[in-house]
Amino acid sequence: MSESDKEKPQSQRFLSSIVDLLAELAKDKVYGILDTFAYVSNLSIVYASLYNAIRYLASKEEYKDKIPSEDELNKLFGIARENPTILREVAIRALARALKPQGEGEE
Repeated sequence: MSESDKEKPQSQRFLSSIVDLLAELAKDKVYGILDTFAYVSNLSIVYASLYNAIRYLASKEEYKDKIPSEDELNKLFGIARENPTILREVAIRALARALKPQGEGEE
């Protein structure tokens, strides 16, 4: 874990893994799943799209390290049940991360 990761609150670290997963999809121009996160308020539909995201990345050897742990997913599910708008924020961050020029660091 990098020094900057240690400084982030736990929720931001786990959300970062979800954002990373979705950013990989956006880099591959697979936007439908991000669109679902951004626009759909029915959690069962969002969870189905997350399933598809994980399945998509699992089929690509180079992305297997981007798949979140069960703990990370459980945290996301818990937060989303309390505050579904977090899913829209995750989608926005993922899209922005995917569109950022390669090598450009976060502030």
